[in-house]
Amino acid sequence: NNIADGLIYQSKWSMLAHKERGLKDHSKEIIIHNTANPKLFNTNYTKKENDKITIVTTSWSSNWGKGFKTLQYLDDNLNFDKYNYEFIGQSPTLFKNIKMTQALPQDELAKRLKKCDIFFTATENDACSNSLLEALSCGLPTIGLKSGGTTELISHGGGVYEHIDEL
Repeated sequence: NNIADGLIYQSKWSMLAHKERGLKDHSKEIIIHNTANPKLFNTNYTKKENDKITIVTTSWSSNWGKGFKTLQYLDDNLNFDKYNYEFIGQSPTLFKNIKMTQALPQDELAKRLKKCDIFFTATENDACSNSLLEALSCGLPTIGLKSGGTTELISHGGGVYEHIDEL
């Protein structure tokens, strides 16, 4: 509060969370979301038609706050006759139905996202998820947990849920 010339927040949620913890308003404060590399994460592609809808989740972190309990629930309950599901990244758990792929370089990840139909995130209290922004930049409709900056980022690009039974 005493030394900053200005404040940059990643999301409105992040700004409000800081202010709830006592950070005072600043005359020079702004919200600037993270962004995905537009040369890679974009809608320049032709979607391959699949017989099943493909859902994808990505995460560089294996932190349980990234929604792995919810992914375990989906692994046990999703109709895999109707859906394909791929998790790309690092996970603290193994899935029996969800296809797991190790973290990919950005160019390969962008190509893989463009082959999917829906992006899903269950991340809790993330100010501005890079994974979510990458998927939205590829034009993927997104379903996310109503937590952190997710609702703000998804906006009209999908929908949010609050409780696991809504899935």
